[in-house]
Amino acid sequence: MGDVQETDLPGIGRRFEFRASGGEHVAVVVHRSGIRELAVFDNEDPDVCRSVLRLSPGDARTLGELLGRELAT
Repeated sequence: MGDVQETDLPGIGRRFEFRASGGEHVAVVVHRSGIRELAVFDNEDPDVCRSVLRLSPGDARTLGELLGRELAT
């Protein structure tokens, strides 16, 4: 796993950021309500967010299970 930076967001939750192996700047905001936001930032301008995916707690669990799943050979 790459270097993950954590930041407290008072009143909101916690933000986790890292650089993916392809160089993309990715952030996950975990809200106290359970909502997760997955954000991908522009490589040319780190202040520009290219996309945000808002996930319910159930959506986040499903995505986590899919990302962690091994493919049968």
